[in-house]
Amino acid sequence: MRQIMINQTHLGRLTARVASDTEEIKGLERLLVAEHYLGTTPSVGDFLWQVIEAEGIVAAVLVWGAAAYRLKDRDAWIGWPGVLREQRLKLIVQNRRFLVPEAARLPNLASAALGAAVRALPRQWRERFGYTPLLLETFVDVERYRGTCYKAAGWLQMGLTAGFARVRSDYYYAAHDRSKQLWLRPLGEAEAVRRALCAPQLAPEHEKAQILPLGGRIAVRMGQLDSLHRAFRGVPDPRNGGFRFQLASILSIIALGLLEGCVHISDIMRVAWRLNQRQREALYLPCKSGTKFRAVPSVDVLYDLLKRIDPEALASVLTEWIAAERGNLPTALAMDGKAVRDRVGLVTLCDHDDGTPVAAAVCSGKGDELKRSQDLLGRLPQGRLDGITVTADALHCQARTAELLVQHHGAEFVLQLKGNQPGVLERAKELVSADELRDKPTPFLPKPMANTAGSNTVGPVP
Repeated sequence: MRQIMINQTHLGRLTARVASDTEEIKGLERLLVAEHYLGTTPSVGDFLWQVIEAEGIVAAVLVWGAAAYRLKDRDAWIGWPGVLREQRLKLIVQNRRFLVPEAARLPNLASAALGAAVRALPRQWRERFGYTPLLLETFVDVERYRGTCYKAAGWLQMGLTAGFARVRSDYYYAAHDRSKQLWLRPLGEAEAVRRALCAPQLAPEHEKAQILPLGGRIAVRMGQLDSLHRAFRGVPDPRNGGFRFQLASILSIIALGLLEGCVHISDIMRVAWRLNQRQREALYLPCKSGTKFRAVPSVDVLYDLLKRIDPEALASVLTEWIAAERGNLPTALAMDGKAVRDRVGLVTLCDHDDGTPVAAAVCSGKGDELKRSQDLLGRLPQGRLDGITVTADALHCQARTAELLVQHHGAEFVLQLKGNQPGVLERAKELVSADELRDKPTPFLPKPMANTAGSNTVGPVP
């Protein structure tokens, strides 16, 4: 690497390239250790070293990597719910290090180097990882810098962070009491970037970044884990005693799996394995012999308990817990069911935006889902869903379901209608083709249906 003094004539000839040679990267790491106050940074996930040069002279070094999992101001600026954030976080790339070597420093070089880096990054990232990012983020230590070069390069200044950093050895955040300024750089027009990040379907150039969740994923906070465990303490234990894991601990793990849409015990186990040590402590999981490491129950333990447990007791406690933890209901709810190996399943009413359940009932499998969903609607206090729109798939397109929603709760509904109910389907066609509706398209039925399979009907089922 050439690190000699450059001058103003070099500013218009800056180029950005990716450093991939192992020896060169080691040299860049030594440069960061020597001149950057934070030193180097570990390479985790999609990670890229970028060198800005002027006629072979190193003008700047940038390191790009994974975005922060959750940032209040960034997520509010985008306007996406938690589920989309989890699925599309890779579309945000974080500038983890930026260094203009001392030998190359001169006025305006930092902002010019940032501009060259940002212009080249989308293409370089796509060539390396197979997808094009949409947004860049970085942090500025306000006790050291003012972020002038980011502002000059067109970045957007956001609020201060809460002062937490992710602990690499575990999946939680620890306070470091050093709030930093958040800066964002949309890779395109800002409103278009926000729309793309929140779009129902990603464009082909962004699709590879999407991480599909296990199911209707929810984020359970630390305080909620403790309250979930306390809620399950009142469930009668069907076992005969002498067990290592508390019943409430195992039921809490099963509940977390069901709330994430797990349909296999192995999927519930993956939920358990993801729990960090603080989360396991909140669920009162025991420590391994002679260590402080908290263990999770095995597949056999979960399977045995699922055969023994009273599903009604599980459903009752879980529904009460959801109701206690949830505030006001959102304006749109989805009704859906999941079953774990046809032994125990869950019918939920969940938030359209983030998948968070607001009420639940246990079912024994797909064949039991309709009855249990109607029982769930019948048990909810009358008027509980007043003014709310409930959506559901074709399984729930039944007169009884519509009656409960409209007459018992004052809700509206959108129920999917398929060809396995020909009478209802023909009636829906007649309604859509009626003269008074023909010239009044709606979001659900924009015109008389040419292909009726999978169409929706709105309002009470005839």
